[in-house]
Amino acid sequence: MATKYSKVKVRGENELKQVVIGTLKPKIVKVITNKWQALIDTAANICNVPSGLITQLKEEHLEVFLNSSNEDNPIKATDTFELGFGHYCEKVIGSQKELVIHNASQDPVWRNEDPEVKVEMISYLGVPLNWPDGEVFGTVCLLDNKENSFNSNFISLVRQLKQHIETDLKLLIANYELKAKNKNIENLNQINNKFISIISHDVRGSISSIEQLLNIMLCNYAAYNEVRMKQFLKSISRTSSSVLLTLENLLSWKKIDLLELKTNKTHFNIVKTITDLLVYFNLSIALKKLKVTESYESKGIMVYADQEMICTSLRNILSNAIKFTKSEKEIYIRVYNNNNLIVVEIEDTGIGMSQNQIENLFKYKISHQQTGTEGEKSTGIGLLLVKEFLIKNDVQLSVESIINVGTKFKLNFTTNKPMN
Repeated sequence: MATKYSKVKVRGENELKQVVIGTLKPKIVKVITNKWQALIDTAANICNVPSGLITQLKEEHLEVFLNSSNEDNPIKATDTFELGFGHYCEKVIGSQKELVIHNASQDPVWRNEDPEVKVEMISYLGVPLNWPDGEVFGTVCLLDNKENSFNSNFISLVRQLKQHIETDLKLLIANYELKAKNKNIENLNQINNKFISIISHDVRGSISSIEQLLNIMLCNYAAYNEVRMKQFLKSISRTSSSVLLTLENLLSWKKIDLLELKTNKTHFNIVKTITDLLVYFNLSIALKKLKVTESYESKGIMVYADQEMICTSLRNILSNAIKFTKSEKEIYIRVYNNNNLIVVEIEDTGIGMSQNQIENLFKYKISHQQTGTEGEKSTGIGLLLVKEFLIKNDVQLSVESIINVGTKFKLNFTTNKPMN
């Protein structure tokens, strides 16, 4: 969120001073408001003045946050004072210093065109109030409609009010940050639980399958011919590839959630990224005798995004296309420009999905997992990454699917970042 500023007029210096006001700060809770009300009421009573105020600075005006509740107080809660007129409180905020005025009507700096003098509040004692980070909250002040010397005891009392209020502001911030940290810890715990669940259910299960196949091969090695051994090796290869992809996804997911990974956007060749991924999947494509039809408007098409995140997303989409397409069927890959959007389409001729499956596609649930057409494992975590990474890169994703016909993923990349 952008920093907010106010401009206050510092009377006597003939200038407008820009100050930072509190942004993204917690709301003042009722228990603190009640405490401050009691403090300002007590101060106004002890000092025998008609008006005690706690003000809060806004972008365009100064607002009375609390006023002393005595009946003769002419200034009411939620009253506002337009900035730029050089109010007493504006000088306190602009100078960040204590201000004592015994009789403004006799003071050449204050007697002309001062709003407070017009309402006969001619005496003032005020100090600035700030949040712990130095951003301005407002002021705490006492006003009188008669000349007032504001002796040292009164000044000391107002200074103590400042100390109490600013301590409460510190406590508010500390409590706010503690709640945010607790919420973050709660989220991290949920992530860790999900992380452990995936490792326990998917990775362990796949490694267990590999171990069982290897044990069968070792125990009956002499009994198997070359064809049977090749079947075992293909099965082990598919399972180990699935484990590798799962681990890569888990590590990427852990990184984005726990380290709050930020995008590192650059211009890169999206066609080259896809062709490199096809090399990565070459063995899987060959084992299922799939035909991959590529159609690129140009081999030099560039997009502006985080290359690693996009590569991970495309790897998962391609992995699913291979996994859920039957042997000797076809996968189509298209990249083209459409109304200043770079469009990437990956379409398979696989088993397809129902509408309900599409709606739950980006939610991790063990019950949603499917095996591929040749028993390939699916963890469900890959598409979670796809969703997170594409959102971070402002890439629009749509999915179309028909059961027993196939599925098409369409990615729209914006081209709003000019090339240097």
